Order: sequence, then structure tokens, then C-alpha cells
Amino acid sequence: MSEYNPIEENLDQLPPLLYKYKSFDEEGYGISMAAKGELFFPSAQKFNDPFENYFLPESKMIDLPEDELKEYIHKKTRQRFSDVTREKRIELESTAFERAQKFKDDPSLAAEEMLEHQYEQFGILSLVKEPTSLPMWAYYSNNHSGICIGLKTKALAEYQKFMFQEHQNLLLLHDVNYTEQIPEVSIDTPLDDSETKVKEEELVHYTKSNQWQHEDEIRLIFWNHPNSTCELGPDAIGQVIVGIEADDENVKELINELKSNNSNAVVKRAKKSSYEYGLDFEVIEEL
Repeated sequence: MSEYNPIEENLDQLPPLLYKYKSFDEEGYGISMAAKGELFFPSAQKFNDPFENYFLPESKMIDLPEDELKEYIHKKTRQRFSDVTREKRIELESTAFERAQKFKDDPSLAAEEMLEHQYEQFGILSLVKEPTSLPMWAYYSNNHSGICIGLKTKALAEYQKFMFQEHQNLLLLHDVNYTEQIPEVSIDTPLDDSETKVKEEELVHYTKSNQWQHEDEIRLIFWNHPNSTCELGPDAIGQVIVGIEADDENVKELINELKSNNSNAVVKRAKKSSYEYGLDFEVIEEL
């Protein structure tokens, strides 16, 4: 699994464009992305994979004898919440102990609780490196009647840098890791600031069943901003490809919106290859 963060330092490892398959939806989200560089980061809860962010919980803490478990929780709480009152720490310790007991009875509760928490912590923009996938055109571009939008990787890197420097917001780009095995994640909070713990939890955001491997997805994660929108501007879009079955009226509206936003994107139309199961693209408009 590859990680491209910060993106600016890893541009040589990435193609100049990353692509997003979209439809000509009634709300106009597809055209807004193409014409304005408007990116939407939905919560993973809205994705079509029921195993999105799924993991198998592991814990050594909950197997401790009761007195050792209470001592562990006491030390952990004092370290993590050193600035709260004694009464508040006692309350936190009691809550943590009750939760550990519940997890001991039913470990799946740990996964469910962490999963719900994660859904509220980040949004995901799903991208790909190539615009040529017949299944992707069928799944996400309304059976080839939509569009595929080429987002400039350099513009993405500039925006990542701006968001961190100005707002301390994190935009992280990762290849998705496809595997047969569901990730195993420890639900124990270490007494120290463990990078291993952080990496282990992050892994679930980029791991999917290998049954999805044909998508070859690369994910842009926007931390603490689920279901949010960012507008990078029309210059962030380098190319817009129209599907084979796209309606002429939709194409006309798209081109008009691109022109009205002073876009410099190249507009192409997909067509069937004459010699293989694949797509060719021809320029229909240079703005």
C-alpha cells in the first residue's frame, strides 16, 4: 500500500491527473465538480460496501483480572486526562471499566462503537488513476452516460499544503489495499503515544476486500470533515471525458458551464475501440 503524504513531495510517483467517475445527476454535483473543481467528501457510512472500514477487534486488556484491569485504566486515565479534576477522572475510569466489561461479553460492540465514531471523523473522495475501466463507467457514470473528471494532482497537492498551513486540516492520499483478510485492530489504548496504534487504526480506512480490486482506488481522506465540500476552482480540472451514452443536452450544458467558469479543461468523448474491448477518447472541445 502506497502513501503519498505530503502529496507535493510525491508528485513524481503519481500521474498528472486523478479521475472521478460521475453521473449527470439532477442536483448538478457532477457538473459542479467538472466546472468548479468542487469536491465532495462523503462519510464512509454512505458507501456501497457493507464492510467499509470493518475490522476484527482484539484486546488483551479485557482479559486482565478485575483488579489489574482497574489499575491499567487508572494509569491510562491519569496519563491521558492529567488536567481534569479528580472527580472527573473517577467518572472516566468508571465509564472505561464498564465499557471494557461490555466488550468482554461481546467483542463486536468494540468494532461497532469505533466504526460509528470513525464515520464522524472523516470524509472520503474516491479517485482512480485511469479513466478506461468499463465496469467503473458502468457503476459510477450511470452506464456510460455520465462523465469522468480528471483532477490535477498538482492542484490537489497545493490545496493539501494550503489546508494544513492555514487551517491545520489534514488531506491524506493513499492507495487502497486489497486483501482477503479483514484487518485486526487492538481496541486497547496504550499508555504511551503509540504510532503503531495510530497506523493500525488508519489501516482500516484504506483496506477493502480483494473482490473490489478491479476498482484500483486511491483515496483522499479529509479528516474531521465528513460530508463536506471543498472548491479548488476550475483550474484544478485538466480533463473531462464524456461517456459513450451521454445525452447531447447534458454534454451541451456541461460545456456551457465549463466556459462560463473560464475552465481550461480539455473535453473528450469516449468511443468504443475498433480493435479491443476498451475505450478510445477523442477531443470534442478545447476551452
